[in-house]
Formats: sequence, C-alpha cells, structure tokens
Amino acid sequence: MNISERLNRLMIEKKMKKSDLAKAMDTSSGYISDILDNPNKKIGSDKLASLKRNIPNLNIDWLLNGIEPMFISEYETLCKEIQGHIPPELESIIEEYIKTGDEKVKERMLGIMEGIRIAIKK
Repeated sequence: MNISERLNRLMIEKKMKKSDLAKAMDTSSGYISDILDNPNKKIGSDKLASLKRNIPNLNIDWLLNGIEPMFISEYETLCKEIQGHIPPELESIIEEYIKTGDEKVKERMLGIMEGIRIAIKK
C-alpha cells in the first residue's frame, strides 16, 4: 500500500471528504487530489505536521511507511509528547492505572499528561 492508498484509507476511517483532508493538512483540495492521483508525489513536512496536529492520534509511521497501527491511543500520543518531562507523581498514577484499569485514575492521568503537554509547548 502506498501513501495515496493510505490517505484514502484514512479518509474512509475518519469519514472525511477531500476538502476535510485538505483542511486538516492546511492545503487545497487540488493538492489533495494531486497526492491521491500521484502515488509518487511527496508530501511536504509542513503538510504532515498540520495533519498530525489536526489528527493527533494518527500514526505518522503508518502513513509514511505502512507500519501498523493506523492510530495510536491518546495515552501513547501524550507519552511521546511529554517524554522526559514525567514527574514522579505521574509515574505512580500510571502504575496505579496499569494495575487497576480504573477509569477515574485514567482520566486523572490523562488530565495531568495534557497539562504537561501544554506547559511544554509554551
């Protein structure tokens, strides 16, 4: 499967039109049509960054190289973004969630992780 086919699959999975994908990539529908019709067309890193920003759980490794899964969990996405900035308090909450699977603990964990992500990006 090439990148054009994977973009088509993404649009099907997300129930997107070409115009929706264009918006997510901060580009025109014509550019999207060109990519979908030309499997050898390269996608600019700025377009990929926009796509990732607008579909944060999209696995860019899948899009570029076909490495499954297509989507990664919110938890995995946040972990990648805050890597190296995880305080001990959060580590203990993560361990508690892994042991218990408690949804309240998960929500608390994701809330703290999101706060760290926002602080890092400032």
